[in-house]
Amino acid sequence: SRDWQNPSSRGWKELAGFFREDEGGAPESTSQHHQVSVDMSTADAGGEVMMWKGKYLIVPTSEGLTVVHARRAQLRILYDRHLSKVGGSTSGMTSQRLLMPERLTLTKAEVLALGEARESLVSMGLDLQVADETTVELHALPPDMVGLAREAVDSVLECFHEGPWEQEEARAQAWAKSWAQHTAMSGDIQLPASARRQLISDLWACEQPQVDPWGRVIMAHL
Repeated sequence: SRDWQNPSSRGWKELAGFFREDEGGAPESTSQHHQVSVDMSTADAGGEVMMWKGKYLIVPTSEGLTVVHARRAQLRILYDRHLSKVGGSTSGMTSQRLLMPERLTLTKAEVLALGEARESLVSMGLDLQVADETTVELHALPPDMVGLAREAVDSVLECFHEGPWEQEEARAQAWAKSWAQHTAMSGDIQLPASARRQLISDLWACEQPQVDPWGRVIMAHL
């Protein structure tokens, strides 16, 4: 309705402040302030999920309206999905062989680091070989990263800088965070109705839908 797309300036300022206040929050915050009791039955039955300001989703619930920060919601979904795949089998994440190896030009230090970590990368679904001192060849990637080779490698390299590479669980979490950042929507987000509904459904299925992987608040209830 018109009221959803044109809220009062006071209401908008209050809402913007709510989403800003948690920027530096501790990861996985579970403060009572963030707990939002929501019911997906309205959306599941065909209730319209609207896009607002190219950044937020307005979700009708049995209690009123829930405003969802779209990018943070997708960060949570992608992070959880990636972690579940990493821990989905004893042999590690599944991978998809590329028809043609993809060559990436990197710095000497980056190529050296990737070469030394090759065994760990295979368990993460990423198979590469060092072609020369500034080039690597990717032969396989996790299925959801095919076509995004550079983003996948950049995410791995970021894990080296964060320092958890020797710890398997911390390494997986760091890569999941970095991968989510590289692939989540950004800027002015425009989604068709079906994609808006799917995003909300996927978010509701997460164990911690109230906060993103960095502890920033995802939703506000009006």
